[in-house]
Amino acid sequence: MRIKKGFLNHRWGPFGFLLALLLMSTSALAQSANHKPNLNPSEFTEKGISQGWQEGQQVGDLQVNDVFGKKFNLYSLLDKPLVVEFFTLNSEQSKKNKRLLKAFYNQYNINILGICTDEYVYQIQDVNKQNQLPWSNVQDNSPKFGGKTFAEANGLNGARFVVVLPGGVVHKVLYSESDIGRLGVELQKYFKG
Repeated sequence: MRIKKGFLNHRWGPFGFLLALLLMSTSALAQSANHKPNLNPSEFTEKGISQGWQEGQQVGDLQVNDVFGKKFNLYSLLDKPLVVEFFTLNSEQSKKNKRLLKAFYNQYNINILGICTDEYVYQIQDVNKQNQLPWSNVQDNSPKFGGKTFAEANGLNGARFVVVLPGGVVHKVLYSESDIGRLGVELQKYFKG
């Protein structure tokens, strides 16, 4: 709602101005209430299982909204090995990694989930389109809702790749963008078993 010049002189006077402010604030509140973080921990947790994102731990389920609006649960990706990639758009190494991840995706038939903390969803969508990525990328917008990033909340600060085995146990956490080669070695070891 836009307030016109001379609004206070309108027949509603100052009361109209206050009413307009009230309407604008409730409208903004209603709009923000419809949005939630794109990575939401599931309510369900199994007793007796150490849950977390460190090596050897069982990951908890997440409700995920990708950058194209597709909604799914993380557990739906755990029918085969899952590589979670943490990336930013301005990293040259991250851009190179997309090619190698695509090769791993095709060679090993794995699932991949990209988690990006950059602000603009359309830029993340462009990365998917330009690279013809067959997997989902998610904008980690948790800080906009007063929370920590997914990596911060799960002890993965600085992590670039997390390998999760079918069933949900974390196999390996790699902390450098240049660890893409080590990621390939880990996948090769797993599949040659």
